[in-house]
Amino acid sequence: MGWQDVIRSALATAQAVLDDGLLATVVHYPYAGQNAYGETTWGDGVSRKAVVVDHDELIRDAQAREIVAHTRLTFLTAVTVDPRDKITLPDGRTTPILRVDHGVRDTAGAGFLTEVWF
Repeated sequence: MGWQDVIRSALATAQAVLDDGLLATVVHYPYAGQNAYGETTWGDGVSRKAVVVDHDELIRDAQAREIVAHTRLTFLTAVTVDPRDKITLPDGRTTPILRVDHGVRDTAGAGFLTEVWF
């Protein structure tokens, strides 16, 4: 078993253990563009399970500026998230996405999980 299989197996185990009431449900709306009035539009929402942790954390955003994120969300699978997407957290909040990261990547460049900071 290679290192990639070990990581995938560990994430599958974590998902199974945490899915017993410890994963939160969020709704992910993909960015679709802008309407005729210049307002942002999103596609249909998809419910996803994720680990949601509210705590202040100093991060670097997409422009490499140091900023404070207040919430980190972790999908235990690779999920395509654009910084322009909208994610509704379990408490109903929707705040701008500050950063998206896929952590460790396999030899093909695909991430094993997805982290999003708000």
